[in-house]
Parts: sequence; C-alpha cells; structure tokens
Amino acid sequence: PLLDEYIEAYDGKDADKIRLQATLYFQAANRSRLQEWTKSASLLDAFLKKYPDPKSNLYLPFALYDRANCYYAESENDPAFDNVTRIEEEFPGVAIMESNYALKGNILESLSKPDEAETYYKKALELAETKKNDLVAGECLFYLTALVGKEKIGKTENPRVAEAVPYYNKFWDQY
Repeated sequence: PLLDEYIEAYDGKDADKIRLQATLYFQAANRSRLQEWTKSASLLDAFLKKYPDPKSNLYLPFALYDRANCYYAESENDPAFDNVTRIEEEFPGVAIMESNYALKGNILESLSKPDEAETYYKKALELAETKKNDLVAGECLFYLTALVGKEKIGKTENPRVAEAVPYYNKFWDQY
C-alpha cells in the first residue's frame, strides 16, 4: 500500500525519477511475490513499456524475470521462454541468473523438452551452489530428481531412474 500511495502522489509529477522508477518496479515485483500474477503482469507490462532502455533501467532484467514468472504461472510458455532467453543473452552475470536458469528449465520441461530442461537445471544448480543460494540449489535438486527419476516415460520404463538417486540424496543431505 505504501508503494501504491507513493506512485499515486508522485507519478507524472515533479518527482525524483529514479525513486519513482524503483517504486514502480517494486510495486509490480511485490505482486509477483504474492503470486498475484494478473495484477503483477499488468504492472510489469506498464513498467517495461515506460522504461525499456537497459542503460537507464537497472531493474530491467529483474522485471523481465518477474514477467517471465507471470507468463509461466499462466501457462504462457512461449513469451516466458522469450523473456528468460533475453535475460540470458543480454544480461550475462545478472544477480538472478541461477533463478533465470531454473525458470528456463521449468519452461523447457513444460514445452516437453526434458533434455534441455535438465541442462538448465544443472546450470542453475551449479551457479546456485557457487553463489551459496540454497533455495535455488534445493529447488534444482528437486526438479532434477523429479525429471530424471520419473518411473515411466510415456508407457516405457525409464532407464535413468537410478540417476535420480544422487540428486535425491544430495537434497536431503544438504538442503
């Protein structure tokens, strides 16, 4: 509510432009964290339209990531994929890259591309462990266990089930 009040009071007026930009981003991002996907998507779209230039918008990769999350939550995998790919290509080294890789893995899995999803889960896990991001590392171990350890692929027995055990054990041992 305080962010909403600030925007109502200063948007379009003689306000500190950087503070307003930050407030608009955090207003949208908070809705995403609350899983208010439709509201967050609307606010993020407005933010991205108003501040499209990465040279003057340090929140751009974060907003793209949040918007990708909204798309993914609403089963709009193609635009979600476009956003995470854009982050990967245009913003290498951004602070949320391990989360971006994990989300890209989720999207690829939803697009029935399990091999590519596995690659991204592993990239996310490696980066998360390097950065000591236990939340993302634990999530990726869960994703890898579920992906690699499926009992069947279609109607066929999965020959890789045993490969899931190390991921499973590591999850319980470390996370």
